[in-house]
Amino acid sequence: MDAKRYLARAVEAARDIEDADLAFVTLINVATAQVFADESEEARQTLSAAFKKGQGAEGDDFSTHVLDFLFEAQSRAGHLDAALETARAFADDHKRDFGMIDIIEAQSKAGYFDAALDTAHQISRANNRARAFRIIATAQAEAGQLEDASRTFDLALQTARAIGHVFSRGLALHDIATGQAEAGQIDAALDTARDIGAALPRADALRVIAAAQARTGQIEEALETTSGIEVAYHRAGALGDIALAQAEAGQIEAARRTFDSALQTARAIERASSRVLTLHDIATGQAEAGQIDAALDTARGIEDADQQTRVFRAIATAQARAGQIDAALETVRSNELADDRTFRDIVTAQTEAGHFDAALEVARTIQRAEDRARVLFEIVAAQAQAGDFDAALKAAQMIQRAEHSARALIAIVEAQAERGQIDADQVEAALGTAQETMSTKDYAKALHVIAAAQARAGLSDQAKAWIERLTDPLEICLANLGLAVGLLDPDKNFTRMME
Repeated sequence: MDAKRYLARAVEAARDIEDADLAFVTLINVATAQVFADESEEARQTLSAAFKKGQGAEGDDFSTHVLDFLFEAQSRAGHLDAALETARAFADDHKRDFGMIDIIEAQSKAGYFDAALDTAHQISRANNRARAFRIIATAQAEAGQLEDASRTFDLALQTARAIGHVFSRGLALHDIATGQAEAGQIDAALDTARDIGAALPRADALRVIAAAQARTGQIEEALETTSGIEVAYHRAGALGDIALAQAEAGQIEAARRTFDSALQTARAIERASSRVLTLHDIATGQAEAGQIDAALDTARGIEDADQQTRVFRAIATAQARAGQIDAALETVRSNELADDRTFRDIVTAQTEAGHFDAALEVARTIQRAEDRARVLFEIVAAQAQAGDFDAALKAAQMIQRAEHSARALIAIVEAQAERGQIDADQVEAALGTAQETMSTKDYAKALHVIAAAQARAGLSDQAKAWIERLTDPLEICLANLGLAVGLLDPDKNFTRMME
């Protein structure tokens, strides 16, 4: 298989990387890819080499570290049986339990519920075992297996109620109650929540239940649940959640009244820090619901200047996301927030919403060159992902920082490859700009990205043509790793770039 051959070349090149830290991180990434290629024994050897090269002298015992990274790689690769065997080898009870929980999540997501239950029964600590059963039950409910989900929730409850430590038992019951609520088992969730002895986790569980009721249109029931919340902070938060659900359902006046109830509750909170945080949450909820004037009024009543500023930024961001750029800029100006940080947030919101032209206009107002280059790169990457390559190339020309300009060109090439629209000249241009402007490490990372993109597009031979010209070990290693990753992982599920 070509991927295995490229991995072997990457390992060979990594041995010649002089910087120990770079060699360590690079070998970790190669080992992860080897696991995906079903080369677990080779991955063990690569991991051992990584730890010997990066963190100690020959003869040191790195077996624990090797197991940690091997387990992570096996889990990410979906090799669950192998990952389970590795988890069983962990000496620490907590680490072993948490490893098994990770596997249970993967098994449940894949619909392997019998295997997940078998794994859960092997977990040593009751609180971790209860959590595992809750994870399985939630997944069963999502899969429409409601009777099985109820039985598994019962297993979780039976396990949780046997926990001797009162607070730990309460946390386990809280986890189960919120899981039941998310699964639509509201009556069961309420029963579980009432069993929680401590006021705070009980209040938080009831808030989650009320929000679940509101999302399914059970507004009266949600309000009734909220009335039973003893902690004012959570009661006000629950009312805010309900109001937002009403607004999303088009019940604008009802939402306004519920937000007013939330505000009344929040303003009566005696502890200043809790009161400020609650008002912050309500104001941002009002902004999300489109009730901008009300959100501004709430923000003006926040006593803490920093929190107030955060809320005004959140309001401006919500306006920008909704395409109301003039209103967003007015919010910024009228509250004296016209700084680069605020404009960055607005540009990001516009970009995420696909308002690229408006985002470019605001980006031009950012004074600090580094910040402006960063947001322009975000816009270019988003335009490229949307398939508007001409606009992306035009925006890339606005970037005055060479490194970010190179990153933008690479993002365009990667997006073009995903659509099968890449050609050798574009790759050469991106590589040339990257080599001229990037650090050695970042340039090597760029080679990895481009090689992977070409491999995913079925253009490995095109990549090999420029890889053969490389002479630096780090560049050779990461380029070959990129080819392997592109072949092994076409959906980009496991790739972890160097930090």
